[in-house]
Amino acid sequence: MKSSFLTLIGLLAASVAAGPVPADVGSALEARASGDGSKNAGKDSGKKGTGGTATGGEAKAGNTSALVLPDGRIKADATPESFNVLESVFKSAVVKGDGLKFSDVITFPKVDASLFDKATNTKAFAINIDDKSVFVPKGGEAQSNIRRADLLPSIRSQANDVAVTGVRTMHFSIQRDATKPLNLTHDYQVFNLESKDFSFHQIDVRTGAENGKEIAIFGNSKTTGGAPKIFSTPFGEGKFENFAIKMDFTANTVQVFHSTGNDPLKQVTEPVKNDLAGLGEYHFSLQKNPVGQSPQPAGIKEAVIFGGIFMEDSTSNPVTLQ
Repeated sequence: MKSSFLTLIGLLAASVAAGPVPADVGSALEARASGDGSKNAGKDSGKKGTGGTATGGEAKAGNTSALVLPDGRIKADATPESFNVLESVFKSAVVKGDGLKFSDVITFPKVDASLFDKATNTKAFAINIDDKSVFVPKGGEAQSNIRRADLLPSIRSQANDVAVTGVRTMHFSIQRDATKPLNLTHDYQVFNLESKDFSFHQIDVRTGAENGKEIAIFGNSKTTGGAPKIFSTPFGEGKFENFAIKMDFTANTVQVFHSTGNDPLKQVTEPVKNDLAGLGEYHFSLQKNPVGQSPQPAGIKEAVIFGGIFMEDSTSNPVTLQ
């Protein structure tokens, strides 16, 4: 597929999310398309599934000069049905309960705009799970003891593995939904980078179980002795926790930036060694893992809220802090 065609597709995808894209973004996408540029993989969570995410933006929230993927910030007039179409910046087919559409999974709660939604007139969205959130991987068995819904970047975002090479920073904000609380006796995955062969995770973000009311970032799930905890912070209600995860795929390091509410991001770790090999895809998710071998409780209605999702090229650019 020629790079000019990839650029056109990328621009169309970006328009579904955060609105009109500046002319310089086209050249940025084309350049990158040409190649410039947890304890375990989920406690049964990573069973050959394909899941969900999105990205975009740089330097001052609205500046997209270092755009890597179509911007994952959602237009103010978007509806749940916007997530069902091929033009969405997220894959419209996976990962969700068998027989469901993403319009059955996505809602728009009334919350304040996240740190990186304010300047772009974009809005937060919630990923919801219930008893129907049982994923059936293609050619596999139903993940009957897991409840999950994942958003992954659209297929056109994967040209030449643009999001998993060089130095990339993934931005996202997340908060609990007070009206649909999590059951913190369970382990939840809310973000991960899953290897191309679906066998492990290079990065996981989790809450619940041994993490309790904290949200924690873990390194490679294949690490001897278990995935190392890179950073953790309280995960409350009513305010977003904002993250920027800077990944150097050449040096194999991860660095975390964090803030709460409207505060600018601050560096909270130095670059930490972490094996990022394996390529793969990003998942923004609500995945509820079982407690031991116990069946999942029935009658659940749970959600987490995401906002301000975008990825920037940090090869020669500073991480956007506000």
